[in-house]
Amino acid sequence: MGHAAKYGVEDNVGGLYYSRDNQAGIYYHPNDGGEERLITAELSTSDWGSFFYQNDALYFLKRTDISDQIIEIAADNQQQLLFTLPAVSIRGQRALAKGDDNTIVVSMLGINDADIYSVSLAASH
Repeated sequence: MGHAAKYGVEDNVGGLYYSRDNQAGIYYHPNDGGEERLITAELSTSDWGSFFYQNDALYFLKRTDISDQIIEIAADNQQQLLFTLPAVSIRGQRALAKGDDNTIVVSMLGINDADIYSVSLAASH
């Protein structure tokens, strides 16, 4: 890889999805030594670890001025909005994790302590 990876997750065929230091987006480096490519430019620099791979799909946090969105990118590169929360309600840096039984665990920005929010992926399909 030409650039230092900040955070990475492996897919089911040995490829690597990763973010770069001080650079928006999620990149993919295939296991076969092919060219790395930008998968999405919509992951903010400050959310460098808010993505994961599960069940042949990549999930990531996309922020807009009005909402925080969890997006699924399927194997065919089709994007689907899974759920939306008010803007800046999800913590920065690394706030998403895969949970058990097709769930996403999201770290919320609480007033006192962090709230942990679990969302089913199955309900969205």
